[in-house]
Amino acid sequence: MILELKKYASTLNFKNKTDLYNELATRFNISLITAKKYLLLRNEELPNPDKPKKHKSSKAKINGYRNMVYKMIRDGVEPIIIKEYTKYNVTESLNMEMEDVMIVTDHMMDYLIGKEAELSIVTDVDGKEQDFFNEQDRLHMWDVQNLFLGGLKLRNLLLIITAAIVILLGVKKAELKILLPNAYTKAFLVFVGILVFLGIAFTIDFTKCFTVFHEIFFTNDLWLFDPRTDYMIRMLPEGFFADMVVRIILFFLGFLGIVFGGMQVWKKK
Repeated sequence: MILELKKYASTLNFKNKTDLYNELATRFNISLITAKKYLLLRNEELPNPDKPKKHKSSKAKINGYRNMVYKMIRDGVEPIIIKEYTKYNVTESLNMEMEDVMIVTDHMMDYLIGKEAELSIVTDVDGKEQDFFNEQDRLHMWDVQNLFLGGLKLRNLLLIITAAIVILLGVKKAELKILLPNAYTKAFLVFVGILVFLGIAFTIDFTKCFTVFHEIFFTNDLWLFDPRTDYMIRMLPEGFFADMVVRIILFFLGFLGIVFGGMQVWKKK
């Protein structure tokens, strides 16, 4: 459909881009956002744009669940994801094999980091072969992708700024062994306070916090899914996100604590 859309757009002569997107959205029965996104995609980003990436499910058992998990770990799949999917009975909810669910998950993660041009993969789900993702999934995950990539860019920018400040302080012969640990201690206490506050808030009412998060970072209601029709929300139930938030907070607390300890050791040398 994307190539057909781009071909049709090349025959039009709208001076106003909005009029062009409206025409494409109407003709192909898609949203204005999707029409704009598809039109801006480069052809080289679409190795097979008219056909979703197809995954034929293998019905062969891999000598039981334990061997299957070992195979996935060996292949580099995060064991925690398998554990979460098992905890929330994702395979039963989707009527899918765990191996197929993980392939869909890998595709989704590749899309988030920009390795896949389109969120679309055909697999065996709910008793039939079909595209796992629907139009609402694609639109919401496009927003998520922009947020995710924007976060990575912000992280890289902050790292560059931090490195530049440290280099500048070194050039000016500042007492880095005193200045950096003291500055980090203040920042550490602030971040710990924020993480503890968030941890308590999410523990008291995760659903409310989850809703507030989406209302802050998204300008639409595409994140509101219906489990009866949306496979993605069955694969990623609210409990999954609650567990991930706890793990992320604990990870950051541990990481910040290790750096804090390292700073204090360096300061005393």
